[in-house]
Amino acid sequence: MSHTYILHSKALNKFYIGACHEDLQKRIENHNLGTYGTKSYTSITNDWVLF
Repeated sequence: MSHTYILHSKALNKFYIGACHEDLQKRIENHNLGTYGTKSYTSITNDWVLF
């Protein structure tokens, strides 16, 4: 199953739009853990929540 999602960071007051073909909750956890590298947009903070 495919997902398009919007994440919001309260600390940054910013949004992130993404897509995945995996478990959506696990994807959000990975964004918050910095799994996608220190240069990725979502690595700036770890308070991303599904908007």
